[in-house]
Amino acid sequence: MKSYLRFLSRNKLYTAIEVVGLSIALAFVILLSSYIIDSISYDKDIVDKDEIYVCHFINKASSFNILGSSFEKCPEVEDYCQFTELHLHLSADGNAFEDDVLAVSSNFFEFLPYKLTYGNAADVLANNHFAVVSESFADRMFPGDRPIGKQVVCCMEDSNVTLTITGVFEDVEKTQILNADIVINQNFYDYQKDALFPCGNLLHISDDANLTELAERIYNGCDAFLFTEKLAPKLTFTKLSELDVNIGDPSPFGNLYDRALQKTFTLFCVILLVFAILNYIFLTLAFSRFRIKELSIRMLLGTNKMRASIKIIAESMMLTSLAFGLGIILAMALESSASELLRCRIDIFSNTVEVVWAIMIIVFTSLLSGTVPALSSTLVDPINAVKGETRRSDKVFFAKAFIGIQGGICIVIISIAIAMFFQTRKMIDAPLGYDTERVLTLQGCDGLDIENHLGNLPSVKSIGKIGRSPVQLSSGATQARIGNDMIKLNRLDCSVSALEVLGIEIVEQFSSEINVWDKFITESGYQSILKSYEVQGVDPENIKTVCSGVVKDFRFGNITTVTDGVNCITIMPADWIPLYVIKCNTEEHQAIAEISDRLKEVSINDLEISSMTDQLQETFIKEKNSIVMISTFAVLCVLLTIMAIVAISSYYSQMKTHVTAINKVFGASQKKVFWDMVWNFTVPILISSVIAVPVAYLYIDKWLQSYPVRIENTFGIYIGSLSLVLMIVVASITLQAIRLMRTNPAEALKKE
Repeated sequence: MKSYLRFLSRNKLYTAIEVVGLSIALAFVILLSSYIIDSISYDKDIVDKDEIYVCHFINKASSFNILGSSFEKCPEVEDYCQFTELHLHLSADGNAFEDDVLAVSSNFFEFLPYKLTYGNAADVLANNHFAVVSESFADRMFPGDRPIGKQVVCCMEDSNVTLTITGVFEDVEKTQILNADIVINQNFYDYQKDALFPCGNLLHISDDANLTELAERIYNGCDAFLFTEKLAPKLTFTKLSELDVNIGDPSPFGNLYDRALQKTFTLFCVILLVFAILNYIFLTLAFSRFRIKELSIRMLLGTNKMRASIKIIAESMMLTSLAFGLGIILAMALESSASELLRCRIDIFSNTVEVVWAIMIIVFTSLLSGTVPALSSTLVDPINAVKGETRRSDKVFFAKAFIGIQGGICIVIISIAIAMFFQTRKMIDAPLGYDTERVLTLQGCDGLDIENHLGNLPSVKSIGKIGRSPVQLSSGATQARIGNDMIKLNRLDCSVSALEVLGIEIVEQFSSEINVWDKFITESGYQSILKSYEVQGVDPENIKTVCSGVVKDFRFGNITTVTDGVNCITIMPADWIPLYVIKCNTEEHQAIAEISDRLKEVSINDLEISSMTDQLQETFIKEKNSIVMISTFAVLCVLLTIMAIVAISSYYSQMKTHVTAINKVFGASQKKVFWDMVWNFTVPILISSVIAVPVAYLYIDKWLQSYPVRIENTFGIYIGSLSLVLMIVVASITLQAIRLMRTNPAEALKKE
């Protein structure tokens, strides 16, 4: 081991590259391990997640409680369970407090196998006024007392509801469903029995069920107004094990993971680790000429190949352990950034499984990194090695081949990052039919004359009111009769002044003035209604009974959002609309600061103000996180490639010193020496690009097909990626190339 440490101290560049490369890769592997183990540990008591389906609306994880009657009509539905989260004013044992409560169907603890310390799963919620609490809640509220039979009071607006504790469940540290300390029957309050409210619907469905047809039957089988009039969004099914944050509104589920992002993160972590391990292997093989004589002498003196191999693997384990220690420090530094990027909380080594996994990573990486160099070194003929007759060119060939592979992967990743950036930019900048730039929404100023307080601010141009930001979908939906048909109208409720703020143009107006309750449909909706009238033989003038005019087309959500029905604008009384919309004269953040300061002067502190630009960009958070992730990994892959090239070029320049000296004696110019070395390292990249560019093109082309508005898949993306990688390669070997071309033949040959 002393000789190995001496070797490391003499070859500082090699040591730094090995340790830094492995540290970076292992840091991300540590984050990945924590991320995956953490995601697996959520609701680990529910072992049949693949057999539980969530019945939900498109773009939401929830549907309605009233669907229960439809579930019961379908023989394919074997059982179902409902739950929703409420925030209530409560009191227990004389202590008043506010807390989140989970309101569930009576079979909740039968359907989901959460462990009960007290109580029977079949009857703990059999009565509408029963409640089940967590162990921590029981210890906190009733220290030293048995909680069974104690009471919790729900303080409602018109009356109080007293609930009796009939059970206690074990605390669930990581859960996506049981995110509350108190579980109550969803019919705890009398009006809840017949009320319509959003909830999570979990179902056991028979294996032979046609899910698409079943969702349609459940929808049509519900006799609630929203379903009979086709105003509710369509239903679909998702396995509980596959539910993730990209579903849209995740409530009432919590702590959902982004599984697509998880797969991408896993792929890139594996690529980084492979890069680092191959860097270790090829650099160790290349630099083995500095130690091969020592190893060969040991073998000639009686050390067998097995012991020699174990020694090399042990050296690998020592270096890997050092890199792993540095990787832990780096992972801890990146913990909060990774949590934000992956939209979940990452807590490194929060359980023993991660510690065991860490040991396995060290052993695996050490074995993988050390085995190939060990086999390569022990298979060399010791006598030839001592004589100095071992072949060096093979080592450089394989190392350059690896650089070609790394370069090819870098081309693919950089191309994807460039395409993602421009595609996301195009979607954000795509016209939506209304202004988003320099437009703010303001909420939380009930009873205040906003026009009077803000109208004279230099940053405020105009003020209106809307029911909901169109970026965050419609204000609601209604129906209109078109001949014999009924169509769905997606409303944007607003005041007349809001049309000016949003820049929505009225194309045609059927009356001389705009009045409250007037409806204006979009141009595309207008044309579709006229076509429907023509087919049915209805007088086109009847359209005036449906709407008061026509506005330019606009859409709810972002450019990728799909809605059914016709979009329209409903002019509402300003007093009925909760949200202010403000057009700015200045930059958005400057206007937000001015408005906030002005409202603080009248003691309005609890307000919600944001720009529509930020709201729009927030709808592309998945794409933006993907760009950050892939760009980060592209930079890291490039960094590892640079380190490999620097090390290999250093070895190459030392190996070629003798040959270069002879060539210079015979008239080779410095320029030729420089470009010969550049050519030797760029050829592998050019060869790998023959495969990398088509792979990147096909992947990006397929990825772009999923977007309704997309960039052109031009070859400029790939030419730019290849050019960038080639420039990086040339820059990485320049110092060694300059050192080689300045070789003094006399000095070089004298040393040889």
